[in-house]
Amino acid sequence: MGTILTDDTNLSATMTQPTTEQTSCAVCDDPLQADAQADCYSCGQLFHLALTSNSEVDDCGQVWIDDEVMALQFACNRCLAELAGAADQPEPPQRDATPRAQRAEPGRSAREIARRRRGR
Repeated sequence: MGTILTDDTNLSATMTQPTTEQTSCAVCDDPLQADAQADCYSCGQLFHLALTSNSEVDDCGQVWIDDEVMALQFACNRCLAELAGAADQPEPPQRDATPRAQRAEPGRSAREIARRRRGR
């Protein structure tokens, strides 16, 4: 039978946490960060996933909205590769170290840049 929560119940105390003391990512084997990890719905292992926009971690999985169950689903790259039929996991994308503001073209409007990229 489920637990009935009252207004004074601490919700974080009732949430389930992984039972293993996993300290490294199941995909890349780098140490996990508390604010940038998720557990895979398929294998149950923890992996790197940036949960905030200012996180500096490379994602080792994906998150999406599952329309059938109306919930977020998390999966590591290993399980996604198995589902796709691929033998090897994809390499994490390399981030451009140059800040976006420095990559901008000074003196040009967004319209001019877009036209030039389209070949007009």
